[in-house]
Amino acid sequence: MRKLVLLIPLSLALFCSLVQGQILAPILQGAPAGGGTMTCGQTDFSSGSQSNLANYILWTPCKTGANGAGYTLTTLQVYYSTIGTSKQFYTALYTDKTSSCPLSQGHCPNTPVCDDATGVTLTLINSLNTDTPTGCGTLSANTIYWIETVVNDAAPGVGKGTSTACSNAVGFNSSYYVLGTAGTWPNPATGLSTGATCYTIQALLTGN
Repeated sequence: MRKLVLLIPLSLALFCSLVQGQILAPILQGAPAGGGTMTCGQTDFSSGSQSNLANYILWTPCKTGANGAGYTLTTLQVYYSTIGTSKQFYTALYTDKTSSCPLSQGHCPNTPVCDDATGVTLTLINSLNTDTPTGCGTLSANTIYWIETVVNDAAPGVGKGTSTACSNAVGFNSSYYVLGTAGTWPNPATGLSTGATCYTIQALLTGN
């Protein structure tokens, strides 16, 4: 009986310390602000691929999540079904605008946020190839951005998603494109056209 009497006060003391916030308070308040990851952009590649896209600049939309502190770009990824030999692809991230968009679309790419003008050699077939632009800063929460890519040769085939809707893209059903030059970025994006599907271009983001 003495052992039981001694254990009860210890348990009450431990419970009090939990309630006072030493352990329990962080649990009740939820996870600290920020943290976590999300994928933004077109994640599906079920509609095959398209080649003969040398120097065609492609934009696929994405919308960030609700993390109040915003997001940091981890990588940009593009799905290629064929890659050719020693071919380079380039990526960038663009802001969104809501006026003067082709075909009365409600949103379209505007100006570069960050880019990689050096490019990365394609190495992975039927897979996501990765590039990481620098200087992107903090991406705002609940905001539409446009993930851009361009390849320097006609041989590589860029993956395409379903034609019904872009993943995580608030109602868009196609990417934008314009003929340009690999490794250079129109600023602002002009002369845009829309295709019949979303190209499989996506961003990995980390909550701040």
